[in-house]
Order: sequence, then C-alpha cells, then structure tokens
Amino acid sequence: MTIEFLWRGEATSRELNELHAEAFETEVFSDDVWPWTTLLERHSLGWVVARDDGSLVGFVNVLWDGLVHAWIQDTMVAHSARHRGVATRLVEIARDGARDAGCEWLHVDFDRHLRPFYFDACGFAPTDAGLIELQEETSDEWEQRLATLWSSIDDHTETAFMAQMDALTAELPEGSAIAAYERGSAFDSTGHSDLAVPLYRQALAEGLPPSRRRQAVIQLASSLRNLGEVEESVALLTTERAAGSDELDDAVDAFLALSQADAGREREAVATALSALSKHMTRYRRSLSAYAEELADPG
Repeated sequence: MTIEFLWRGEATSRELNELHAEAFETEVFSDDVWPWTTLLERHSLGWVVARDDGSLVGFVNVLWDGLVHAWIQDTMVAHSARHRGVATRLVEIARDGARDAGCEWLHVDFDRHLRPFYFDACGFAPTDAGLIELQEETSDEWEQRLATLWSSIDDHTETAFMAQMDALTAELPEGSAIAAYERGSAFDSTGHSDLAVPLYRQALAEGLPPSRRRQAVIQLASSLRNLGEVEESVALLTTERAAGSDELDDAVDAFLALSQADAGREREAVATALSALSKHMTRYRRSLSAYAEELADPG
C-alpha cells in the first residue's frame, strides 16, 4: 500500500497524541491537555500528515512568524512506517509548503543523533543558534528524595531539616527557581514567613513550572497575610482565582477568604468560602451560590 502525504491533511487530536507518544516514548496525553487540532489551526502555517491504508503513520508541524521565517516541529513517524523514507518526505512537503507561502527561511532544531537526517537527507545547513530553557526540569529520582524529606519533616530538628533542604537544592543549577521555591517552602513550614517571602518572589520571577507556580502564589499570599500584608495577599489570590482552574481552586479560595477576613472584609470572606463549598454540594448548590453572590455584592 502506498503511503499518502497531505499538506494540511486532517488528523484528530487523539491520533496525534497517540503518534506523539509512540514517536517520543511519552505518555498518551488527553485531548483536553493537548488539543492538537485547535492549536494547529491557531498557530501553524501548515502541517503534513502521512497515512498508510487510512492509519496515521507520520506528521510534521510547520510554524511561522507570519512572513519570512518558518520552522518545523514534532517530526513523527510510527514504528510500522520507519525506514521507508517517510520522515524525509514529510520534511520535503513541509519545505515546499513554507516556500509556497512566501517564507524565505525554514528552521529546525534537533538532538545530536539526528544530524545526519536533517543535514544529509533533508538538506539543512549548520548555523549558529541559541536556546534558553524556559521550564526547569528535575529528575524523578531528585523529586523522590525531595518527597521523602518533606514526609519526614517532623522527624528532624529545624536546623537538620533546613540543612538537608539546602543540600538537596544545591544540586540544582545556580539561579534555579525550583530551588528558591523549595527553600521558601521549608522556611515557611518552620515558621519563618519573613524568610520565605523573598524566596517565593525570586522563584516566581525566575519562572516556575506550572506544577509549582500556583502553589508558590498561594504560599506567598499566605506568608504575606502572616506578615500583615493582607491587601497584597488579597490582590494576589484574587488575580490567581481568575487566572484558570485546577485542583488547587479550593486552596486559592480558602486562603483568599482568610486574607479577606484579616482585611476586615468579612462578608466577602464568607461569600468566597460559601462559593467554594457550593461546588461540592449535591443539593442546594444553586441557592448557596446565589446567597454567596448577595454577600459579596449586597448593593
């Protein structure tokens, strides 16, 4: 069966998530986490799909700046279709699509072992380039040691716990946002909000991964409340409350209610707490939500 290649061909997010998992040996992301079809239409100049007897066996994405530069991303080939020239053909069609759109340059970055493919098979030329890692990553082994330390906090003196935390975070690169966050959390958990606040600010300024960023905002706001900076705490949590939704929504509401109460805004505090509670009720949810709104806006 001849493999069919299509510029801007149809593919579902589910198909692309499954192919990505196979090509890059990752988990299969859900369509909610990685909605390929929406993102392609929003950000890409085009893309190429390859199908063998109807099954998606290849894909490459082509992003661009809207005028001169385009670059390829996520070149993927299923195991069943490898060593048949599929990847080379995907890149060829991507190149032609970018040229037809008026682009003057096509860029790519890749791991070192792919140099022969991109330089020899696809015709890319070596060039100077730079890279900044925007999302700091840690190893599973490091995270496990961190979790073990946190789970044993009550077994250590404050001095011993902080010494172990300092040693663990010292393994991370200089200027690590994660190191600043974890050290701030350690000071916070041992009663030193004044020492935690500047570390939380540093971590957020450096750029935390999403898994830690919202926790840092909540903990910073809580520490500010402990230090009497309740208006900044309310402002931080109010902004965070409107920024998105995840499993920490209730925590945001809980700490916001505490800060509102400390700021003398007791009616708003009760409204915030009731609004959070109403989401978990199986009966009277509508009524409780309405009463919470009345409390927040009595006029």
